[in-house]
Amino acid sequence: MAAKARKQTKHEFALVLDGIPDLTPEILDRLYEAGCDDALVSRAGGVVSMDFARTAPTSWDAIIGAIRDVRRSGIGAKVVRVEGPSSDPDHAQAISHEVGALNSVLQLSAMIEENPTLRPMVLELLQPAP
Repeated sequence: MAAKARKQTKHEFALVLDGIPDLTPEILDRLYEAGCDDALVSRAGGVVSMDFARTAPTSWDAIIGAIRDVRRSGIGAKVVRVEGPSSDPDHAQAISHEVGALNSVLQLSAMIEENPTLRPMVLELLQPAP
């Protein structure tokens, strides 16, 4: 029996990046080529933000896919925060739990990257209780 195809929906969210000193044409090209052609990239007050309108079965799929695309671009940027849509309160509420969970994971990832000796402790804490 063939697997049922999941409905594709447009999901709006933003990724906030760190590690990009300037938005050069090369950086923008690499993001585009890595799959971020559905994002508006901007820089304000030293903060780089990518506003996505991504089609995917779920908001989780859309956000995780966008984070992977940014990493695949090889521009040296880190995604430090995910922001849900502010223009659609119903959609924002629907993905608030996912965004909160992702932001917690991104914070843990940044801590481990800064201090790799934390990795074993974090992995132990993430194990389910016996």
